[in-house]
Amino acid sequence: MQEALAAVSFVNELDQFLIQPGPSLAKSNLHKRIAAAQHWKKWTVGNLYTTDKLPPTSPFYKCYKVIEVAKPYKLKLPSEGGAIERIGYPEHPEVIRKKMGWKEGRENKVFAFKLGKNKLMALVKRLD
Repeated sequence: MQEALAAVSFVNELDQFLIQPGPSLAKSNLHKRIAAAQHWKKWTVGNLYTTDKLPPTSPFYKCYKVIEVAKPYKLKLPSEGGAIERIGYPEHPEVIRKKMGWKEGRENKVFAFKLGKNKLMALVKRLD
């Protein structure tokens, strides 16, 4: 397993696609091997990976198209709404939703991150 992790590079910026391992894949740690085999890069925040090549569809991870990355509450949000997930971000998703005035939905998602001392938000579109 150490070899797989060594083969995955770590990055601070997102490429074209964001990959989020599902619970079973994350718990088994097999996502590290898949990431190495598919040349994904490990994003330094959370258990997420990024790549410029669209990964194959899988029931074991979710794939998103990165639309925009911006400072908190500066995203241009689509009207159809979406989900909100925070990783190290101090505010609760419901507080974020209220501040953004964004309704719930499934197709889009905002990840709210804390990267060191910086806070970021990433707007992504679900691809499956």
